[in-house]
Amino acid sequence: MKNTLGSITLITVLLFAISAIAADKVVVIPLGGSAITTQYYTLPGAVFVGNSSAGHNATGTISVGAGYTYYAPVILPNHATLTEFMVYAKNGSTSVPDDVSLMRFDRDAAAPLAIATATVPFDTGSSGPFPAFIAPSITPDVIDNIDYSYAVVIHSGDGQLEVSAIRITYTCD
Repeated sequence: MKNTLGSITLITVLLFAISAIAADKVVVIPLGGSAITTQYYTLPGAVFVGNSSAGHNATGTISVGAGYTYYAPVILPNHATLTEFMVYAKNGSTSVPDDVSLMRFDRDAAAPLAIATATVPFDTGSSGPFPAFIAPSITPDVIDNIDYSYAVVIHSGDGQLEVSAIRITYTCD
């Protein structure tokens, strides 16, 4: 009995000693870190809708007719910082550049605000790969999903614009 009681006491003391030593040890499992990471949001031409359904091509691009406007929603994380707005497009026009804009819609304002616009110059050809055009600036550049919503808007003045994709680069911390 004395040996059994001594063994139980020894085991109890060892367990308390191990737990006291382990109490100073903390295991940290990183879940996402605090580093800023670059992310990409891409919209193919096929996702745009507008006031004409004739613009969608079998290749997944969209050809925007004269005077037509096409929209695609942009859903990014709140507080993301926008770093680049890029448009892959061709403009077969001989004289009219076209614009593709990232718009911010305010539920209280009458008109949306273009926060980034990439201009697709005229005569960029109709064969070969789609060249990329980058907006020179993005203002404001932080996403605020509490007060605003966002969309890309494509409008062609003469009907010669073909858009393959839009890519938005952003960072999150």
